Order: sequence, then structure tokens, then C-alpha cells
Amino acid sequence: MKTLINGKLYYTDTDVVLCKRSDPSLGWMSYASEALCRNRTGDYYLYASGGAIYSLRNMPREIIIPLDIDGAKKWAATNMTTNDYIAIWGMPTE
Repeated sequence: MKTLINGKLYYTDTDVVLCKRSDPSLGWMSYASEALCRNRTGDYYLYASGGAIYSLRNMPREIIIPLDIDGAKKWAATNMTTNDYIAIWGMPTE
């Protein structure tokens, strides 16, 4: 998916995927997948895609949601391993 949002380019074919989460147990109709990505200028976003059920409900089958760094870290904290999180952002302060 390639799109411009607020003058920033997001392109899932070339941007870096930091973490991907999916649930294939839902089957091909209800399949849902999310990926935390970073574009070439360092902006973070969530790329979400879904199965055929989304089209039947008049919802987009794929969407890009821009995130600020705090939003990216919050998503990553619940969806990444601790080691992967630290590798990207360093040791969190308490």
C-alpha cells in the first residue's frame, strides 16, 4: 500500500517492518494483521489489513494509521518481545 497522509509518504513495500502481529486462527474471512512500520524519514505507522469480512462490512481491507513515537512505543510494548523493543528504542526509563 502506498499513500500520502498529511504530506508524508507511507509505502509498505519499502518501509521497515519493526513488528508484525496476526491471528490466522480467525480464518481467511476474518483474518486480521497489524504491522508497526517506520518509513524512510523515520515516521512510525501501523499498517492493518484484514480478510474478506471487512469488505462485506464496507470497511477498508487495509489501512495506514500514522503514530507519534509515544504511540509506536505503546503499541510495541504490548506486541513486541522485550529484547526487540530494547533493540529499537533502548532500555526504557522507569
